Amino acid sequence: MAVVKGNNIFVFWNDGGSQQLVGGTRSNEINCQGSSIEIASATQQDWEEIIAGRRSWGFTVSFLLLSENSMADLLKVNNFYTIQIKGTNAGVILEGKAMLESARYTVTENTLANGSFSFKGSGPLEVPSSGT
Repeated sequence: MAVVKGNNIFVFWNDGGSQQLVGGTRSNEINCQGSSIEIASATQQDWEEIIAGRRSWGFTVSFLLLSENSMADLLKVNNFYTIQIKGTNAGVILEGKAMLESARYTVTENTLANGSFSFKGSGPLEVPSSGT
């Protein structure tokens, strides 16, 4: 099994046409969360009891702005994308649909412009059933 390093994970989005690497990604934060549901208990009145609820996922990618044309990506907020997380040689590891929830660019004089996109998953993040 290969060691996972930050430069071994690639996030792609598909905007209905071509698949694109999310702008020169340099850092990814992928998260999955589970919720809990409190249940009533006939035998336990003093302590809360729970069952597993629904799961959610999302991620944030940080990147360097590669061109001035990339500034228009700010307008893609609230659009949905097919997201694929790929390894260096492994093909598609995980995939799902997500909404671009926020886009942020930091443009400071005499430094490289950078930005971040935050996505919120819609439906499952899963291992694809067919090889991609």
